[in-house]
Amino acid sequence: MTEVSPLYRSAPIDAEGPDFVNAVAAIDTDLDPYGLLLHLRDIEIMLGRKRATAPTAAPHARKEARRIDLDLLLMENLIVRSDPLVLPHPRMHLRAFVLAPLLDLAPAIQIPGHGPAAGLLAHLEPQEIERLSESEATAIARPAPTGGTAT
Repeated sequence: MTEVSPLYRSAPIDAEGPDFVNAVAAIDTDLDPYGLLLHLRDIEIMLGRKRATAPTAAPHARKEARRIDLDLLLMENLIVRSDPLVLPHPRMHLRAFVLAPLLDLAPAIQIPGHGPAAGLLAHLEPQEIERLSESEATAIARPAPTGGTAT
């Protein structure tokens, strides 16, 4: 089973570039958390993501614009604190662009170590986030036209 939330537009936080389009997907998988993380990174690479090879100087330093960013947010009630994986995602409880689409899929979801996602979203400082209409979402999901030559 796979479910995908509606799309949301949000202003970048700690990043450069234009607004982001965000969504949350719930999937069934037989992969362990590390295997799933590696699979998500493989997908990012296939879609053109280039990750810095050297660690950033500060964990909250501004990040470069990127075409895609797939994060592993939760795996049931699992709590993991390791390198390269932290579950639940270490900043998800602070991000409206994560919590709003997550609540679309699971209105009663609890974030391990933080409590009900609905309560977390209600107490966040205002963040620029907008649910896209179906026509806007369809336009974003439509493949870009390929370039041709004119004669």
